[in-house]
Formats: sequence, structure tokens, C-alpha cells
Amino acid sequence: MLAVVIVLVVLCGGAGLLAYFSGVFGGSDPTEVVEDYFAAAQRGDCAKMIELVTEESWRQGGATSRAQAISECEQGMAELGMSGVPVQLLGTRLVSEGSDTAVVAATINPTGGLIDDSLMGPMDVDIALRKEGRDWLIDTTAMGPGLEPPTAPSLPGLDDPLAPPDIEIPDIEIPDLN
Repeated sequence: MLAVVIVLVVLCGGAGLLAYFSGVFGGSDPTEVVEDYFAAAQRGDCAKMIELVTEESWRQGGATSRAQAISECEQGMAELGMSGVPVQLLGTRLVSEGSDTAVVAATINPTGGLIDDSLMGPMDVDIALRKEGRDWLIDTTAMGPGLEPPTAPSLPGLDDPLAPPDIEIPDIEIPDLN
């Protein structure tokens, strides 16, 4: 669990950690949900964070109940010596909103703690939300690229770079010169 948190923070500048431990409070405006989530994250309010995300999102970490997801979030913060997530929300912008899905662009900035904030500056992260009932919830299962580890480019025929190349060598008869 701790390794997952560290990898997500390093790869995503904190957005991965926030997405992993999210739980958005339902609201009529998707941007408000994202703002509420980041405020809860900075306070270290794991219960609020888990409340603001979809069940599928908090289950991604292996939790089988909401209580377990909250406990794992609190334990992760304690293991890292944090009382809150060291990421500041600088602004939000609604990118799209449909009847049951939305995307909010969040500009975030690391504020110290897990990573050297001199290595990273403000960054934009697209946050997917899904409407459940009348509440918008952060849906980390729909976030896709940007919150996943980078992968090597895929080249035709080279899907596994460690596999021996699939080369056909034609049969050539070598004449006997003796």
C-alpha cells in the first residue's frame, strides 16, 4: 500500500495520491466536488475524501468496505508522517459536463512533503466525475492516461522488448566447396 502511494505521488505530482484516496461529497457542480476533495485532502480528512469518490475508485486500492478505505487512507498518511496531502489546488475549470459524466481541469501545485517541489511546478490534471443519483463523485477508474505510470512506446512487432525478435530467416543452401 505504501509503495503504491509513493509511486502515484512521484509519477503524478500528488494527483495520483489524491485520486487514490478520493471520496467526493456530492454537489450540483462538479468543480465544487473537486474543490471540496482537495480541501479535505489538505486537511487529511480521509472520511471526506472517500465520501467524494465512487465506490469503484476506493475499491481500486483493495478495500472491501468504505470503513476499510478510510482506515487505509489514514494509515497511509500516518506512515508518511503527514496530516494532509501536500498539494495545493490553484484553480478548477469545467471542461465538459454531460448528463452523467463530467471532466474538471484542476491546476495543482506540490507544497512540499513527499516530493521536492522545486522539481515540479504547477500542473493541470483532468479529473473525471460520474453522477450517482444527484451527486457528482470523482471517478478515478475513468481518468486513464496521466494518472498511470508511463509506458514504453509500442512498436509493431516489438510489444515485448525483452522477447527475442520474430525474424524469419530463409533457408539457404550453402554449396560444398571441397
